[in-house]
Amino acid sequence: MNAVQRIIASTLAVVCLSGCSTIIEGTSQQIAVTTSPSGGYCSLKRNGQDIATVPQTPAEVTVNKTKDDILITCAVAGYAPASQYLHSGIATGTYGNIIAGGLVGWGVDSMTGADNKYPATVSLNMTPLPKDEATASAQTAPTLCTKEQADLKRLAQEQGYRYAADCY
Repeated sequence: MNAVQRIIASTLAVVCLSGCSTIIEGTSQQIAVTTSPSGGYCSLKRNGQDIATVPQTPAEVTVNKTKDDILITCAVAGYAPASQYLHSGIATGTYGNIIAGGLVGWGVDSMTGADNKYPATVSLNMTPLPKDEATASAQTAPTLCTKEQADLKRLAQEQGYRYAADCY
């Protein structure tokens, strides 16, 4: 093999190996969400923006991976809401990609979010409210929004209006 062929072969190998985590790990992942007690409604936010909801726990939710942490907040009638940050860590395939794909491969993975990973599971323990607060909470607790209501509510909030339906 002459020098030109070696350069072409090396270049093709780097291009083919670049973005290894993108191919192996993907740019999204599922997170299993549970609450104790079960039946919680959870919202997931990244940088203050809603990215997903879990209408009733236990359930799985799919999120796009980025370098930014996710704040998950869950509510169950009669219990105080609970929140937890899901920290964005480094995906395992990233290390191999840095070695095999070099800066090009790592750059591809970084741009797509494939070099990041969130915890695969999250469990929030809810604290019961005192009996008088739990009764008031159950009486005033909003109902779960339908998809159409949630879309309208989000649109109204984006335009600076309050959506009139009392749903969550």
